[in-house]
Amino acid sequence: MSNQTYSFSKVIRHLETQLSLADLPSEQDRLFMAPYKRIVNGKLYQAPPKPKLSAVLILLYPTANGETLFSLMLRETYKGAHSGQVSLPGGRHEKSDPHFKYTALRETNEEFGVPLEEMHILGKISEVYIPPSGFLVKPFVGYAKEAPRFNIDPREVKKRIEVPLSELMDESRQKDTLLELQEGYKVKVPYFDLQNEVVWGATALILGELHLILKNL
Repeated sequence: MSNQTYSFSKVIRHLETQLSLADLPSEQDRLFMAPYKRIVNGKLYQAPPKPKLSAVLILLYPTANGETLFSLMLRETYKGAHSGQVSLPGGRHEKSDPHFKYTALRETNEEFGVPLEEMHILGKISEVYIPPSGFLVKPFVGYAKEAPRFNIDPREVKKRIEVPLSELMDESRQKDTLLELQEGYKVKVPYFDLQNEVVWGATALILGELHLILKNL
């Protein structure tokens, strides 16, 4: 287990450089957090020609002593593919959204109550297609200069989960478990154990890429 801490200022500088260069991990490297059903001939599932479109945000922010945090959300239970799962803030791209970056910011504002003007986008990482729901997710990484005053929307967010970046970077947090899916069968999937929550699927793929980008920090 790693006791390394992750300085907020150092993390942001590193991400600014890596994301401005679009220096992202290969798809083969990202497979380490992919559920087996998403892998076909060694590749992640590809989106169809006209998928549903969405965007999510990894919002980084500092503790009082300068370490780095981000927040996930436990979704409310509903009739849908992602009911009751742990996810990043985000959602469907609306026609009124000028771009996907705005979608990620708007959804984070709606779900977590973080003012738009307090969030700054560093860049975009690799898209993820989610076969069960048919969404192509465009993930963004951003930051707030100070810890936000969160005001969650209880209609969409059952619980906000605050995670130290050091947990994500601790490789002992990468585990496997059997999950029973809605279809009624069990599958073995990789997941991150973050704040005693099982974080798997598309969210794990996205966070796994951030882990790889920051691995040699």
